[in-house]
Amino acid sequence: MKYIKKFNEELYPKTYRSAGSKLDYYNKSKNAAKLFDFADEKEFGFYNMNWANNNPSITIKDSSFTQPRLTGIYYASTPTKYKDEFKGFNGMSYGKDAETLAEDLVERWKLGQDGLNISFEFSFKATRETVEKSGRSTNFCWNANNPTAKEVKSFNLQIDLSEWYNGLDDWDSEMRWHAENDGVEFTPTTLTELYNWSASYNVMIKTPNDGHYGIFSDRKSAIKFKNWLLTNHLDDIKDAIINVLRIVGGNSDNIEKAVDAFTKMKIQGLYDDDLPTRGGSGDWIRGRWYEKDI
Repeated sequence: MKYIKKFNEELYPKTYRSAGSKLDYYNKSKNAAKLFDFADEKEFGFYNMNWANNNPSITIKDSSFTQPRLTGIYYASTPTKYKDEFKGFNGMSYGKDAETLAEDLVERWKLGQDGLNISFEFSFKATRETVEKSGRSTNFCWNANNPTAKEVKSFNLQIDLSEWYNGLDDWDSEMRWHAENDGVEFTPTTLTELYNWSASYNVMIKTPNDGHYGIFSDRKSAIKFKNWLLTNHLDDIKDAIINVLRIVGGNSDNIEKAVDAFTKMKIQGLYDDDLPTRGGSGDWIRGRWYEKDI
């Protein structure tokens, strides 16, 4: 890399990757790794992260990852009772219609089968340095003979658009009972009325629907991620929220408040810079990192 950097002109990341591939071809993997990582840092930036498995819990601490990506917009709660079907709720999947998925979500919410929630899934790739540090037998690369990093799900950010989870019939049950006892006609609550009474704008960090998960290991990386998210995907977040709120009668003020919840995310909930070394089940780390308001 020092020879490439002698030139004064600005080199594109693909130039470093091309040089790295040639070194890989001749089994110069250490030098190739430096070039690949330099290209990724130049194009995508580095994020320091902690990662864990279900068992043993801690996989790697305070290591560099890159290439953040929004990999899913799920019209469902996370975790969900529809765990086996969760992939089918991803509006970013090929052949899926986001507006139809939003209608299905509202119907499940109406029946008390799901919350009125949208979950945004984020993934990262390990740097070559991290792959070597963690061992090629981990989930961060394709296999022990191929150090190329694969995309790994890190965490979900879920927005709860309603505080009510028990369905429209349960919402009406007490009022229906009083109407029957008083001998008066009962008027069912409309979907829009239910939403207006129960509207929420709460964002939580959740574990992804996977056995491998991560969180940032310092404040600087968490801030960098938030800036990346708001710069690149605020419109995607807004579109998903509109898909749902248009069905339940949400207005522009509801949409603005829901989107604004992401701009006001608390950085403290996105990183863990005081992680103890501990083995055993992954339950304790999931409880430490996730199911928190941010």
